[in-house]
Amino acid sequence: MAVASIASSTGSASAYGVTQQNGTVLAVNELADGSIKLSTYDDLSDPQAGTDAMKKAIADGASIVLGPTLSPVAVSADPIAQAAGVPVLGVTNAVLDMASIGNVVWRVSLSENAMVSASVKYAASKKSVKNAVLIWEPSDGYSAGSAESFRTAAKANGITITSEQKHVEGSTSVDAVATQATSASPDAIFFALRSAVADDFLVATGATTAVRVGGNGFNSAAVIESSGSAADGLIVSGSWNINVSNSLS
Repeated sequence: MAVASIASSTGSASAYGVTQQNGTVLAVNELADGSIKLSTYDDLSDPQAGTDAMKKAIADGASIVLGPTLSPVAVSADPIAQAAGVPVLGVTNAVLDMASIGNVVWRVSLSENAMVSASVKYAASKKSVKNAVLIWEPSDGYSAGSAESFRTAAKANGITITSEQKHVEGSTSVDAVATQATSASPDAIFFALRSAVADDFLVATGATTAVRVGGNGFNSAAVIESSGSAADGLIVSGSWNINVSNSLS
């Protein structure tokens, strides 16, 4: 069987893509007994590059594709596989409605809606959060989707988002946005941001008494490690839990 793994080995999503690619290689080496021919492709964290990689993988004879890493890249690339009838298994496409692409496209991770909903519900019920500030990046597709998940979850749990602070890469500073977010002493800060800036924002808000809740961009071991003690108290949900089983496991 020919399997293609398309992941963000470079670019803004490499924190996810490298581990995604490594995990695929490990699984093939340990489980396939030589029965799987694996080809890997770098989508560069870019929709056009991901589309090109998908076309190349299919032309190379892939019978199944794992990836791409990012939801916006999958939006561009997965219809190519759908048209060719090649099954796609998304690994980290958290904010994408996979079913809308077609009947050969799936994912193994929970959606951003599910993860953010669980985190915000926990913050409301266990931490008595009544109001929050939302930080997001309007130019980023993942961030925009995550922000909408936070708005929906906040409304469902009786939490008022009192303000939204926008981080624009290259135009605003992390410290300035963090200072603005904490200035009104909110009960919570919701982070709808990619992992590339997650640790910076955790450090910048490390002294706040606000409950901090992160989206999928914050559930990275690398983010937690690089943030050190500044990550203490962070609430974030995971896409998978090895200790939980269900009828579909």
